[in-house]
Amino acid sequence: GMQVPESYGGLGLSHYDTRMIMEQLGAIDISLSLFIGLNNILGIRPILNFASQEIKEKFLPILAKGRELAAFALTEPGAGSNPNSISAKSQQISENRWKLNGTKIWSGGATWAGFINTFAKEYDHNGNPRGITAYLLRQGTKGLIQGGEALTTGMRGSIQNTIYFKDLIIDQTNILGEPGKGMHVANATLLYGRLTIASACIGAMKRCLQLIERYASRRSIASGILLDNPVTMMKISEITFYIDCSEVLVNKIVGLLDQENDVNEDLYTIAKILVPEWLWQTSDNLIQILGGRGYIETNIAPQIMRDARVLRVFEGPTETLKVFLGSKMLNNEANLYKLFVNQLNDSDGYNRIKSSLEQINKNNFNLFANDSANSLFLKYLISDLICFAVIESLLQTEANNDANTFGWIKLKYQETFNKINQNSNFNGIFITSKDSISSIINSYQNNIG
Repeated sequence: GMQVPESYGGLGLSHYDTRMIMEQLGAIDISLSLFIGLNNILGIRPILNFASQEIKEKFLPILAKGRELAAFALTEPGAGSNPNSISAKSQQISENRWKLNGTKIWSGGATWAGFINTFAKEYDHNGNPRGITAYLLRQGTKGLIQGGEALTTGMRGSIQNTIYFKDLIIDQTNILGEPGKGMHVANATLLYGRLTIASACIGAMKRCLQLIERYASRRSIASGILLDNPVTMMKISEITFYIDCSEVLVNKIVGLLDQENDVNEDLYTIAKILVPEWLWQTSDNLIQILGGRGYIETNIAPQIMRDARVLRVFEGPTETLKVFLGSKMLNNEANLYKLFVNQLNDSDGYNRIKSSLEQINKNNFNLFANDSANSLFLKYLISDLICFAVIESLLQTEANNDANTFGWIKLKYQETFNKINQNSNFNGIFITSKDSISSIINSYQNNIG
């Protein structure tokens, strides 16, 4: 019950305190941080923010004390990064009752949870759709059937399992938020989840760097001590840049929240795009620098890498979020203005990114023969430019920002800008067509069967 008010038996922690706890948990064990994050953020927060007063008073004290856990079930076999395509259905059968049917997959901790937040398309008596509605379900309810657990690559300290709803009866008290507006509940929850993922990643990166430094400062190689090797120092330095940039972004978000200011949703998206990717690179560097020892299973490094891997997919794959962010910003000055001027108070940053985008548009990006593919890939590339511009803006206002970190992020921005402009005139020369790819792959049968 980290953020549950003390009146319900919780700790009533601030957003900053919660962020620091998630960082510490990420340093100890990423799987542990996910488990506690799932319960507190995806499980408890929807109940705290959207349940009726009656439900809060009845169940929050149980959850705050840890007597029972809460889970979140949104993903379906046919609905992953596009939750609007869910097929779970709640059909109205009386004025205040519905019948729920559907399947949810990869629900973290659902088998262990006493409460499950879920989502379904609601239909009235006549079969007319009302939109997606969020529901709070109680474990043990007739028609709620727990399915098998997924054998995942990492995160072995928690479980992700399938849930089936078969003619499960729900009533008005089960609804979270307003009927038909369940995606508001899901979106608010998932955005905050992205913040806590980034916080845990920061802790994990710091732990990786501790392990790297401890080993490299003692390991003797042909050129001397491993830590003195310039390649090692370049890798270590870049990890410190990852951490500095992650912290300034996450601290900006929690600072706004604790001051009860609105947070531009794009900041959460940028945190989810950048920080898990940086942790993945850091975990790979950990194993690489430790060499053979890093590959030994009894070492902590393989577990860190396996656990880190899902964070590039969990709550939105990096690629999907990048296209989403690029789509919002590419030809929409209003969105750029809201982010850089209204949220970051950086008119210079706004003018800089606006000028860059205008120049990119003028160059008529033409990497693919297909206009649709060109548009999609340009949005994907543009997102990196937006992300680096935001970090640069935040570092400029940070009193204690490191000059090396600031120089590094400026370089990343310029490299990305140059890459987009250079790609603009390739005209598909380095892109294999879909038909050719199929033919090439089919030919592999001659070699490997």
